[in-house]
Amino acid sequence: MSSGVESENGAARKPTDQVGAVLIVRAGELIAALPVGSLLETMRPLPVARLAGVPPFVAGSAVVRGEVAPVVDLAALLTGRPLAATGRWVCVLAANRRIAVGVDAVESVARLPAETLEVLPGLLEGAAAGAVERLAAHDTDLLVLLRLSRLIPPEVWDVLGSSGERAREGSPPPARPEAPRP
Repeated sequence: MSSGVESENGAARKPTDQVGAVLIVRAGELIAALPVGSLLETMRPLPVARLAGVPPFVAGSAVVRGEVAPVVDLAALLTGRPLAATGRWVCVLAANRRIAVGVDAVESVARLPAETLEVLPGLLEGAAAGAVERLAAHDTDLLVLLRLSRLIPPEVWDVLGSSGERAREGSPPPARPEAPRP
């Protein structure tokens, strides 16, 4: 049975009409696809500062590489049930902003042939805060293609904007190398 997803390594044929390379991740009972072109890195989770007034799927914010970034619990976003324990963070760039996405596991890099992707039914258009772009079958699993620009609602960016400025103001200046002594 074909999954509709071709692996980057060892693919027998290369479809001509593809969404492109995606990173397949597991979040609770679902698997999701994030466009490779938006990926910054995968990493172990860092400490998260909880924030009041944000949707339940926004776990809080963290300082990632010196920058304040919102942390999205992908399982909570897609299923309404938070992860018991986040296994990895996938840092992505959306609208020139870093977002850390908490997942159970990073599974593979794949290509999604466009003909395997289903247009989102009208009933589901607002689901997951509008972050679901398309659906597909991946073996026996439902695969959710994410729209990264919709992972964080604008009001959350507003909350993070003010807390991010305070975090940057309170951090020490970057170290400068000392000049050699004569």
